[in-house]
Amino acid sequence: MNTQTKTALISGASRGLGLALAKALAQAGWQLIINARGAEALNQAHHELEQWTTVTAVSGDISHKAHRQ
Repeated sequence: MNTQTKTALISGASRGLGLALAKALAQAGWQLIINARGAEALNQAHHELEQWTTVTAVSGDISHKAHRQ
């Protein structure tokens, strides 16, 4: 039995490939840290994903150094 919890950090997780990846990992039991620039869309993704797993959502632009720190 594997008791390790897996966690993924996904940027661009509010739509498209990022959201599809987040859904697949959430349904597989991974905990998620999701990021996107649009807070409203990220909030919607967060609520959708939390039906399967623990999700932490952080809105902001990862191309800005201050956001990455």
